[in-house]
Amino acid sequence: MPNNRQTVRRFFPRMDACICVPQNVEPALRHFALSDAPQSLRGIKLAFATDFHLRGHMRPERWMEQIASESPDMLLLGGDLADQRTWAERMIALLGEIRPPLGTYAVPGNNDFEAFGGICSLRAACERANIRLLVNESVRVNNFTIAGVDEYKHGIPDAGGLFHPGDGYRILLSHFPILPALPHTLMPQLVLCGHTHGGQFNLLGLTPYAIGFERFLSGKETAYHHVSGWMAEGSTRILVSKGIGMSRIPLRIGVRPEIHLIEFT
Repeated sequence: MPNNRQTVRRFFPRMDACICVPQNVEPALRHFALSDAPQSLRGIKLAFATDFHLRGHMRPERWMEQIASESPDMLLLGGDLADQRTWAERMIALLGEIRPPLGTYAVPGNNDFEAFGGICSLRAACERANIRLLVNESVRVNNFTIAGVDEYKHGIPDAGGLFHPGDGYRILLSHFPILPALPHTLMPQLVLCGHTHGGQFNLLGLTPYAIGFERFLSGKETAYHHVSGWMAEGSTRILVSKGIGMSRIPLRIGVRPEIHLIEFT
């Protein structure tokens, strides 16, 4: 069971000194070192980015420069490229130019499903950019198993069968910050999520997620693990990124956009 401090962190995250509109989206590069991975993974660097929500006046080329300048070995994407297909296709094309040596892997977000009218068109666009879309699928890459689940709003997420004994280091991509129901021995060591935008509005730790606004909008009960940042559940590390863009209202207050660099040391 989480202690009181963990409970506060889950639903009342620290406020950033930030006011952001589409014209001035400048993501912070967040570096994190994982020191408990197998020796065979040491020196490998992963980049994780999510919730781009590309729209007019944004400068995504600068974000791509930020990622490329870190020379990641693998690029992982958490979904929600844009709310409209034209912008989503542009975002996919830009991401496809990075070409890290171990590949680029993505999961769909709820806005991707809406922008493309389904998974098939999204998958085709990703394939043209050499991006592997993982929808309840997994792939072995060197000593990693990279898996991705479908998004929870329109899709049918199913983590069963994604991992097996002897998989090596297991990474799960999930647009929604919801942990899968898996046996302890098959839980991933690393889970990377987005969707929440860190609340998008944060006033002294209070975000819309603290009052369950998404439940009011959708009528669904959503058991999110936490709103933003790193937490641990047993031997599993979970990162919920604040993402880059913004949806509905084109504004962020107290929630700085971010891109993550994770290095095995």
